[in-house]
Amino acid sequence: MAIYNHGIKSRQCSRCGLQINYKETKCPHCFNLSDTDALKLKKLYKSELLKINADLGKTFKYLFLITLCLMLLLYLV
Repeated sequence: MAIYNHGIKSRQCSRCGLQINYKETKCPHCFNLSDTDALKLKKLYKSELLKINADLGKTFKYLFLITLCLMLLLYLV
């Protein structure tokens, strides 16, 4: 059980993998989907998450390089 959004307790849905309120009996994301559609939703969510994480990694690399250049510039001045 995880806590997100100002103390609201949540858990991960076993079908789609998304976070839901722990009091919910059915997942609002996938309760009306077939098993194949729920699996597609889970794969789509994971692929989007991987893309976002990769983009975040690139952003941190660029920020590191800019910071390093600024530090070297200040050191040389």
